[in-house]
Order: sequence, then C-alpha cells, then structure tokens
Amino acid sequence: MITWRTGIALGALLAAWLGGCNTGSETGNPTRGLTGSFKTLDGLPAAHTRVILVPVGFNPLELISGSAKPLRMDTTDAQGRYRFTGIDSGNYNLEAVNLSDGTRSRRVGIAVAGTIAELPVATLLSPGKIAATLVGASDTVAGYVYIPGTTFYEKVGHASGIVAFDSLPAGRIDSLVYADPGGMLTPRTFAWNVSVFPDGEQKVAGPYLAWKHSATISLDTKNAVKLSGAVPRFPLGIALDNLPSVFAQARPDGSDLRVTNEQGLPLPCELQMWDAGARTGRIWALVDTVYRDSLQKLRLYWGYTGADAPTGAWPAGSVFALDDGYAAAWHLDEDPFLSAASMRDQSGRRNEGTAVNYAATGGNVPGVIGNGLAFDGKTQFLFSRQAFDNPNVFTFSAWFRSVSDSGGRLIDFVDKDSSLTPNYWDRLIEMHPDGTAHFGVYPPTVSGTPMPTTSTYKILSGPSPMNDGQWHHLAARLSPRGQAFFLDGVRVSQDPATVEGENVRGYWRLGYGFLSQWAPAGTSLYWQGALDEVWIAHAERSDDFVKLLFENQKAGSRLLSFP
Repeated sequence: MITWRTGIALGALLAAWLGGCNTGSETGNPTRGLTGSFKTLDGLPAAHTRVILVPVGFNPLELISGSAKPLRMDTTDAQGRYRFTGIDSGNYNLEAVNLSDGTRSRRVGIAVAGTIAELPVATLLSPGKIAATLVGASDTVAGYVYIPGTTFYEKVGHASGIVAFDSLPAGRIDSLVYADPGGMLTPRTFAWNVSVFPDGEQKVAGPYLAWKHSATISLDTKNAVKLSGAVPRFPLGIALDNLPSVFAQARPDGSDLRVTNEQGLPLPCELQMWDAGARTGRIWALVDTVYRDSLQKLRLYWGYTGADAPTGAWPAGSVFALDDGYAAAWHLDEDPFLSAASMRDQSGRRNEGTAVNYAATGGNVPGVIGNGLAFDGKTQFLFSRQAFDNPNVFTFSAWFRSVSDSGGRLIDFVDKDSSLTPNYWDRLIEMHPDGTAHFGVYPPTVSGTPMPTTSTYKILSGPSPMNDGQWHHLAARLSPRGQAFFLDGVRVSQDPATVEGENVRGYWRLGYGFLSQWAPAGTSLYWQGALDEVWIAHAERSDDFVKLLFENQKAGSRLLSFP
C-alpha cells in the first residue's frame, strides 16, 4: 500500500486533514500563497504528486489526538505544478510524495507573506530510512517518536524500544522527539541535524530517556576556529562552569553525566574534575568527527532518575583510546605527595607517571584545566612506567608555563626510566635560557641503527621567547612525512627530511635531561616551570587536530557554548 508517511495509510491521513483543498481556493487573501513544481529523476514533470503544506511548528502527534488544524494539500497537474493560495502568513515546510513510485521531496522554512511566491523546481528522490533505538522508554505509556514540522511519527515498540521510519524524504531533519499524544510523557529531543539519504538508513539513538535534564552544546568551527578539513576522533574538553544548574541537579559525584552526538548516539566520556560546591567541573568526550565550517550540536545529560547507579562508568582508555595510539594521557591533577607520586594515565595503557623528589607541598599548581604539575628546576622530574620500542611516529602535546632563564628539558625519550645517567636521549623538547622552545630529533646515520656519537640533532625552533609566566601550548610530531613543531596551535617549523630517531627501547620523561650535543646547552639539567595536560600518542595527528586542541583548551575559548 502507498502511504503518505511510514505507519499511516493515505486514507487515515485524508481523514485527519479534512477541510484541506486541492484547488488552493481558500478563504483569506487569494493573492497570498505559493506555487511551484516537481520533476522526476529523469527530468520529467512529476504529475499526480501529493503536496502537503505544514506549519514549521507543527506537532504531528496532534493528528492522533485530533487537535490538529486541517493541513493544506494539493495534487500536481500534468506539468508537475502545485498551487496554494489564501493561506495565513508565516513559515511553512512542504512535503511531497509521488503516488506512483513513492519518490519524495521536502522543502523547509518557506516564508509566506503578501504575494504568491514561486518556488524553484524540486526533484523527487528515492526515500531513506531512520532506525531509532530508545533505551528507557515508558512501559506504561504508549510513546511515539516524531519529527517536528512534519507529518511523520512512529510508535515505539514497548519490548524492543525500536522505531523505524522506513520512507522519509531525503534531506536534513532538525530533530527527533520522544513524547505521547496525551501529554503524559515529557517531550524529549534526542537527535539533531540528522541526514536522510536516498535508499540509505541512518541510525539514531535515545539512550538517556531516564535522565531528567539535558542541554545542547554548540561546537562552532564556523567562527571560533577555521579548519582545513574534518578532524576524526577528537577528545573534546567540556567545561561545566557556565552551566551552574548541573551541579545542583546531577549526582553528588557527577557520575550521571553523559554526552551524545547529533544522532543521539553515546560518546565515550571521562569525568576529569568535579566540585559541586565550587560549581566547577570538566568532562571529556570522544567526538567521532569534528567537521569544518559547521555548528555541530552535542547533548549533555544529567539527573538520572533511577534509584540504582547509572549504567556506564568512566573507564580509562574510553576517550584516550589504545586504538588511537595513546601511549599516555596525564591530566597531572594529582598531588604527587598524597598520591604516592603516581600520576594517573587515562589512556588504555595504564602507563602511570612517577613523580620524583616531591615533598608534602608545592607539587600542585593551578593549571590550564584543573591542576598542573610544578617542576622546581633542581631535583624534580617525572618518568613513564612503560617502555616502548623506537617510536618513530608520535605526536606529543602539552601546556607549559615558565619564567626561568636557565633553560632545561621539558620532555625526552631515554633508555632508562629513573636513571640520571641514561645512555640515550632523543625526541626531546628543550627550552633555551632565552626562553625559546625547540624540538630535536637525533636521526641515525644509517637507518635503523643506534646513534653514532658524531650525529647531531635535527632541531626545529620556536620564533620567540615563551618564558613569560603565561600558559602556552606546544605540540611536536614525527612521522614518515617529517618533523613538525607547533606553538599555541600554529605550526612554526617543519623538516620533511627527518623521519626517524634513535633505534632504542625507552621511556618518556618530563623535566630532566642531559644537554650534551645540543647547542646552546643552557645552565640546568632540570627544567623549572609547570606542565599540564601532557598527551603522548604514537600516531600522527593532523595540523587541524593540534589547532583544535589548542582552541578547545585555551582560556577564553569560544569553541563551545551552551545556547
């Protein structure tokens, strides 16, 4: 049977739209309305196509409750033309279906004022599908999923929570809402900006219906940051300080916080910090794709209404995943004295860092995000607990702050974890006494062999001193495409010829390092300053990834907002 929309037969719709008209001859101003035409995929006039005019704010569940005002309907003539006159001023959407082959079209946001507007010719396309999975849907009230501003709705299966829209016009859908015609369920929007493709199926989900509160998060790559392309699998930091209600309404420990993408699909999350009394917190979400030049909508949920603990813990490695190459992800929030000098690694490797020579006070300092770790320039450093074989593809990222004029090592890769006298040190970032930062790699004379002492570092340098007491971001990358150095989100230097370092098994280390075969050497083996958000990935991150990371984490970032 040909249906107007999935789940409702044409006859049932005609009854719901009683009072509609095919000719466009309506009471009201006959000079106000719209007209246009449809064509088939072959470019022929789409005759016998039913066209419905739907107010932008229309709730299709009113068709079930019987409270809907009659909708205007027309059928195209032999030239594929339709016409509506005498309609109220306002904004409308247009739905069309060819009764012969089921091809469809939808046009949104049509403004009707004081004239007859001529709309461009539109092509009817094969319909697409949406498959929605709802978790926590009511088992006592018959719930529905509907698309606002359309005639499309479907009943939720009680047992399965599955909803299938099997014949939707191709295009973008603003949102999907879960509710019921009687108003017993609080309407819950769970998906936004859903794309429907001809002959395709889009999966969406509503897993957090039992969560009482939610807020939209706008991710702005139109104005806040300009990207050259999409950035896949990005760990997005979400500061909650500008959303004070969440601290009063969430669980005391913040364990019920969740994030979804635009399709309502859950994103891997990590709760880094939470202080309900101070109304400050930070959650990380692994965004599947950050698109260029877009305004993406994520959704934050809190206020789980069940008595039991909410499902879904915060496992290490969910955001900083092994599949994405992370060797370590240190937030450096811990007090190195109280934590027995152990800095938690949030990657799937459990590669905790060990802080050396920290007394009862002075290790923690306010960081870019939460706390950072201070280095006294005298005896303190940090080393990773796990060794790695010859990482020649890596991206290192960190925030740093210093006022020192002694220079020193921020990071390097050494063959001995805690030893003050390693045999090899390479893949390093050094601050010179003048405050400039530098990224060095010690390439072999013969590929794949350890370094002869006659080799010299391949050094990329920053353009200006950065020991000004402000937080700065750095990133260093080595890959088959060469060596690259970034400061505050900008690639400041590169060398496509340097593609490998020492062939050695070793450990990542922060704050200490030998200075031989490096010029100028500086005056200190130890670096004085503070580090925060140290991420090491044995993977190549793009320039856009680094830029987005800086823009997301910097003070005063405009990348995210809660509209």
